[in-house]
Amino acid sequence: MVVFIIAFLFLIGILVLFLVNTKTQKVVKCKIVKAGEISKLTSLVATINNLDEKIFVYDGQKQDISDFEIFVVSGESMAQNGIHTGNGILVKKLYNEQKFKLTGHPLLVFEIDTERKKYRTPGVALSDDIEYKLRKFVAYFRCDIDFDVELDAIAEQNQDILLRENRDKILSKYEGAIKYYKGIDVLLMSSTWHDGKIGYSFHPAKYLVGKVEYIIPKDAIKI
Repeated sequence: MVVFIIAFLFLIGILVLFLVNTKTQKVVKCKIVKAGEISKLTSLVATINNLDEKIFVYDGQKQDISDFEIFVVSGESMAQNGIHTGNGILVKKLYNEQKFKLTGHPLLVFEIDTERKKYRTPGVALSDDIEYKLRKFVAYFRCDIDFDVELDAIAEQNQDILLRENRDKILSKYEGAIKYYKGIDVLLMSSTWHDGKIGYSFHPAKYLVGKVEYIIPKDAIKI
């Protein structure tokens, strides 16, 4: 009987030690970034294992992600870049002058300007949370230069982005942006795809959150 009690207490002690030393796997709710239509509210909710140490292993190398934001994509406008609904992305945050030093055509995350969204589509449903959109950078567009002169200069450097063929569509977007953001000197021009057709947007730099650097492994995301 005494042996049984001692054995029982020993097992209880082991169980207590196990529970004390076992960390509960924390998860955090991810921010959602829209790839495509932004007027509708997304129903996507996702979580990711909490990265307390701010370390992410990519291609066998540890990456410090203390200055990154984690997003989960909702939409298929970036499918040609291998990014689909449910994919996680790590976005390098950009500040001040960094927002004016982009090169190439990185994927960017912008905060959606809620006031402009209401201005463009009165009565549209608004989220209680900040909304974000995913776009591909085209170029910096100077607003103090004739539109066609600037578009031609950009097209010369980006002959694969169908700029001249979509001149009227781009002009419509540009005019809408400069009418709303009166007196702005430079806008960030971006592209996206919807139903097989390319679309364009213009954004003030202050709404740029950062650029996509890494794709998060799918098994880290729970939708």
